[in-house]
Amino acid sequence: MVVLSEIPEGSSSSHVPPSSTHGHSSSTDDHRYDVFLSFRGVDTRHSFTDHLHKALIDANINTFLDDEEIETGEDLKPELETAIKASQASIIVLSKNYAFSTWCLDELVLILEQRMTSNHIVIPIFYHVEPTHVRKQQSSFGDAMAKHKQTMEEETNVNKRSQWAQKMDRWNKALIEVANLKGNDANGRLETEFIEEVVKDIHRRLHIHLRSIGPQLIGMENHINFVTSWLKDASSHTTDILTIYGIGGIGKTSLAKHVYGLYSHEFHTSSYIEDITRKCNGKFNGLLDLQEQLCNDISKSSSIKVHDVSVYTAKIENALARKRVFLVLDDISTLVQLDALLGSKGFLPGSKVIITTKDSWLTESCSLFKTNIKPKHERHLLRGLDYFASLQLLCSHAFMCNQPKVGYEEVSDKLVMYCKGHPLALEVLGKSLHNRDVSYWEGCIKGLKKEISSPINNVLKMSFESLPSKNDKELFKHIACFFVGTDRDFTETILEACDINTRSGITNLIDRCLLNIGFNNELRMHQLVQEMGRFEVRQESLDKPWKRSRLWCHKESFRVLKQKKGKGNLVGLSLDMRMLEKEKLCASFELKTDAFNNMDKLRLLQLNYVHMNGSYENFPKEISWLCMHGYPLQSLPLNLPIQNLVALDLSYSNIKSFVGCYSNPQRFNVDAVSKNLLFFICLYWLFYFLFADGLLRKQFPNPMLGDANHPTSPLSHLYGIGLMLLLLYSNPQRLETWKKLDGSCLKEKRLLGSLKILNLSFCKQLHSLGEFDQLPALERLIVRNCIGLVEVCESIEQCVDLIFIDLSYCKKLERLPRNIGMLKNVKTMLLDGCSLGESQIQIRDTDSLELGKANNIDINTRTSSPAFVGAIPSDLKLFASSLPSSLVSLSLANSNLSTKSFPMDWSCLSMLKELYLDGNPINSMPSCVRTLPRLEILSMENCKKLKSVEHPPCTLSRLLFSVNGDLQGKVVFDPEMSPLELSPRRVASAAFSYEFEGIIKIQPMVCVEEKVLRSLGWSNLDFLNERHLGANSQEFGTQTMYYEFGIFSTKYEGEEMPSWFRHRSVGPSISFTIPSSSSSSPYNLLTRLNFCFSADTLKPPDDCFPVPYGQFPLWPMMTISNITKNRMWIYERYTDRYCVGGKCWVVLSHWMFGMNEMEAGDHVTITVTLPYNEFVKECGVSFVYDNGEEEDVLGYYKSWNHIIGGDLSPFQTTTGQYILNHLRFFVSGIYLFPYHHKFVPDGPDFQAQKELWFRALSPRKPGINGGAHEAYFLTPKPFLSSHEQQVRGNLQGLPSKFSRVLKDSDHWSL
Repeated sequence: MVVLSEIPEGSSSSHVPPSSTHGHSSSTDDHRYDVFLSFRGVDTRHSFTDHLHKALIDANINTFLDDEEIETGEDLKPELETAIKASQASIIVLSKNYAFSTWCLDELVLILEQRMTSNHIVIPIFYHVEPTHVRKQQSSFGDAMAKHKQTMEEETNVNKRSQWAQKMDRWNKALIEVANLKGNDANGRLETEFIEEVVKDIHRRLHIHLRSIGPQLIGMENHINFVTSWLKDASSHTTDILTIYGIGGIGKTSLAKHVYGLYSHEFHTSSYIEDITRKCNGKFNGLLDLQEQLCNDISKSSSIKVHDVSVYTAKIENALARKRVFLVLDDISTLVQLDALLGSKGFLPGSKVIITTKDSWLTESCSLFKTNIKPKHERHLLRGLDYFASLQLLCSHAFMCNQPKVGYEEVSDKLVMYCKGHPLALEVLGKSLHNRDVSYWEGCIKGLKKEISSPINNVLKMSFESLPSKNDKELFKHIACFFVGTDRDFTETILEACDINTRSGITNLIDRCLLNIGFNNELRMHQLVQEMGRFEVRQESLDKPWKRSRLWCHKESFRVLKQKKGKGNLVGLSLDMRMLEKEKLCASFELKTDAFNNMDKLRLLQLNYVHMNGSYENFPKEISWLCMHGYPLQSLPLNLPIQNLVALDLSYSNIKSFVGCYSNPQRFNVDAVSKNLLFFICLYWLFYFLFADGLLRKQFPNPMLGDANHPTSPLSHLYGIGLMLLLLYSNPQRLETWKKLDGSCLKEKRLLGSLKILNLSFCKQLHSLGEFDQLPALERLIVRNCIGLVEVCESIEQCVDLIFIDLSYCKKLERLPRNIGMLKNVKTMLLDGCSLGESQIQIRDTDSLELGKANNIDINTRTSSPAFVGAIPSDLKLFASSLPSSLVSLSLANSNLSTKSFPMDWSCLSMLKELYLDGNPINSMPSCVRTLPRLEILSMENCKKLKSVEHPPCTLSRLLFSVNGDLQGKVVFDPEMSPLELSPRRVASAAFSYEFEGIIKIQPMVCVEEKVLRSLGWSNLDFLNERHLGANSQEFGTQTMYYEFGIFSTKYEGEEMPSWFRHRSVGPSISFTIPSSSSSSPYNLLTRLNFCFSADTLKPPDDCFPVPYGQFPLWPMMTISNITKNRMWIYERYTDRYCVGGKCWVVLSHWMFGMNEMEAGDHVTITVTLPYNEFVKECGVSFVYDNGEEEDVLGYYKSWNHIIGGDLSPFQTTTGQYILNHLRFFVSGIYLFPYHHKFVPDGPDFQAQKELWFRALSPRKPGINGGAHEAYFLTPKPFLSSHEQQVRGNLQGLPSKFSRVLKDSDHWSL
């Protein structure tokens, strides 16, 4: 008969209000003591406990120890009860005579109650006693309990005897519970070593080191946890090197120093070499001094002085090869420093090296990485603090508290926003503003951007000065002044034309943390770094901006142009008149073009919303980048020198057509008017008389042909042309005007031979793009949101270098040039928001010349052209064939495309790797997607009708889609799929209705096959027998079976658990030892178990109080702990759509385990944690064994990859402990809340982990129970029936297995 551990009523977190503490991170302000020592004085007071107490005190752990030698009275002293409640943790020294003390037993009961109610950490120490003796009350513990029982029986007072019985029951349960906890066994151990381990454990679990975190480490907890985790990782068989890099002042040194102080004592030898760059630069023999310091730290010092770096390096190499060391090399800036301090011969395995630097490239370039056995290297970037940590850091220095003083909130916010999380800036500014009034703060904020020689700037400047070449420094200044936030490729194209080497230059800037690349390939720079770069330019001339090389300040640029002071040294200028409007300056002032006459070296020019007057003949001719947002004219000036332009940006301008005014091939030659006027007049009268005489009437019987007044008569056209020429000839002024127009049109076409980037986005009046033969070098065509654009000329095929086309949201553009598919180099095409599903229109490729009306006669020379005979069909059936086959990325977002709009085959796009179908009314993944052989990224976000994604290409590495919570659907993968990164936005929150193969399977209980229910041991479920449920499945109110992580579960309304659960426990916890099977068959292995609990909801109290965040889970949480094997699975089950409406309810679950994860004799505890105001009435367990005689009907379920017994590494918090929550599939880390810390007390609140690579199915492995044979899975075809898909993957022709459920108690043992 099994003895079940029952949590005393009222002790569950489901019953009692949470305490004021907040888990493991509570500070000493919340607790008076760190540790309460519970021990039996007669056994250990003057030996083990005294030594342990001293070690705890020496480790700065505040410890309570009762000094009373003799126990007085039967009840626990009030001060002991107070001390327990005021402690973060308790160490229970379970010695031979511990249970003879009623005080010790009362302490134990109270300590365990604190564990359940306030995250109290409990560490049992089995001091020369066996945990089994404690659990089963055997040996001295049995004698003690027998003695207490005898005392109870001898008690004659009925009330006291009843109290003794209640106490005996609590003591018995407490001893069982404490024996089940993970403890420390002192048997066979040296006490000094054992005590040292205990102290380290409590030091780590209480996070004692966080107390010593000064203001300089505020907000660095996650970084500390990361470095600590790296430091304790012993999986590598080589040397581990961690490079902590970031801009100056970001906290690299503080972090490394703090971690070194925490863990240096755990290594044979250790050394911390600080401020290496400054010491090397500040002294001639600085590097020798540092080598000497390192040698003295890691080896026996020698009296012989060495004056050769290479000799010292050899000595260091010899020492490092013999000892397991922990080194911190702070602020490395050159390879010479690294090679001198690390050598090239390698370290003893297990050594750890932390390097802090501003240059991430250095570490792997040193000699140590050129050996045959390379160290294991990892990089860790420090980016800066978040807003709240920044505010706390600022306030800690400015106000000596964590929040701004009253009245300082606004100025504090401004400073935090200015510093952008830079710790040094926050510290310097906070200290300088201490005890200053608000007006002083405001003045400081105004002067920040003008301050050049500040300590912050000087620190950041070191990275700039370390750049290896003038090219890199000029590149940095260009980006800091003009290109932060712009596309990297765009910037590289422009600056390459300015003779800047951007390829290596940008890499060097990134390595030194002066620059980083954003998610959308944009250049990003910390605001303080950008300010530093601009300071470098400002220093060229502090008071005379026109003498600088770059002008980015709009106010200064405006004044220089207004005063015409621009000089030949200026290479870049930016002016946005809208920014001046914000400053209430004269934004309507028109500038003169001659203000640019002396700027011969100007290469970068931005004139946004600027009105210019004058001739452009003397405009700078070397301009590479011209940006003129809001350009007011409808065409470019004729004399604007654009032959050297590489990038032209006319976004938001009034331009109507580009290149069109120079490109009409059908023009009138007005100079020929005088020669041909008489000819036209004679020709007209000739035709007139011929018709009048009837000579042509016989040939052309239609009377309209001879009617000069008929609009379609040839005679009418001839008459109109002749009359127009006559009018022009008779009016000299009109003739002169036409001559000028004709002269401009007859000039040679304007060739933009250098133009690579053309941006005409948001030009509402733009209606046509033509004559691409004038743009032979064009690489990027960007025409977004041009709502009037109807025509793109077929001459685009002449832009053979075109790689990027963006025609997004050009809603009137319903046709593409058919020959656009002839382009061989186009990699990216964006057609978002184009009216691909709208009606077709006719578009022509030639320009039209409307000559106006003359004497009410319309003269129209518009001619037809077949340029756009290939309209984009509304169903896209022919669309794919007109796209360039070289496409790598295609976006058709928000184009009103349904699933039927797509063709069956897109194999012509064989190079396509990225496809974006966001915002379309598709209800399933189009079939043509499966025909893309190289597709890696598929995005279907905001597709509100999307219900299924079935069998995406196996090459896919990233799947993005969002789920409408009102829809029910599924995602199905092929077994051969590649590892996948999942990034759906709302799929996690709607997962209770969306079936995602490999993550969660959802089935109405009435649709689950009977043989599956039998295999689970669920063959007799009362709620299925009693309730009539429709088979049309997932309607609201239908019981549903969930499957995830190898766990089946369902929730239903009911008062009682199924009757076949014979082994039960009142309350939220049950503890048991796994029994052996009665069968002798080798196949009779424990593979699965059923766990069930019934629950109810408490009536909310009248005086409701806010529930502290994170104290209770949002959904039922089941924790199975195999104490014997030190394994734990914490499963957070999402709630069903099925709602029980406040009534009693039951959760039934079936758990599958991997090989050897559950074996006979293992001691197991299962605990349920419920949301606030809910409590567990009863729980129970039963076992399922396999004997290999029946087919494995669960074969498909076992083929999932991320299940117990499979790959759960992304869900692992510490070794053997897993938090099973499918939110982890969509986030890059594990969050631990206070309710988790009751089971994982030493884990950080957030464990940042690498991105999870998801794989739905994996081949059956021998290590997964339920089948040691190789499995063959049937791959479903796209049109299999629902039943065939449901049972796909079942094994065919393999030895089967038989499942049975143990329902008898004869196989249970304590």
